[in-house]
Amino acid sequence: SGDFYAAELDTQTRFAWGMFLSGGYFAFYEDDSSRIGSAGWIAGAKRLQILRTIVESLRFWEMSPIDANGNEYDSLITQGPSGTNKQLIAKPGSEYLAYFWGSKTTTPVKITLPSGSYTYEWHDPRTGTKLLSGSVASTGSATISVPSTAVWSETVGLALIIRKS
Repeated sequence: SGDFYAAELDTQTRFAWGMFLSGGYFAFYEDDSSRIGSAGWIAGAKRLQILRTIVESLRFWEMSPIDANGNEYDSLITQGPSGTNKQLIAKPGSEYLAYFWGSKTTTPVKITLPSGSYTYEWHDPRTGTKLLSGSVASTGSATISVPSTAVWSETVGLALIIRKS
């Protein structure tokens, strides 16, 4: 029933973000036309629209989850707010999109970035709301503050955009 969307909304949102950041895609398909337009279906469609809006703020088609040798960019992040639960796509030195989910902490993100100035924005994947933004200087690595645990969900997580200034 349409209740599936409401009942599984947060886990499906996490799955959609995980699929995108691992280089895949997520389809929101419904073959029962009576469910299209239900409250749960609309909530799911809105979550995918939020993912799309955040992703399209970047030159995502130039980004990848792996480098030319097949090594995952995830390893550029050595610390974050959810332990080892993270995924990263990047165009190194230019743009990065990280996704964190799971246990909530305010442990800052430590990420390897080429020297220079960067801006960052944290977004809530449930609403698209910008939770925190700022700038950081890197000398090969940078430490980025994390939003309060009161404003994000363990199940859905957080999205972090980093851009070279």
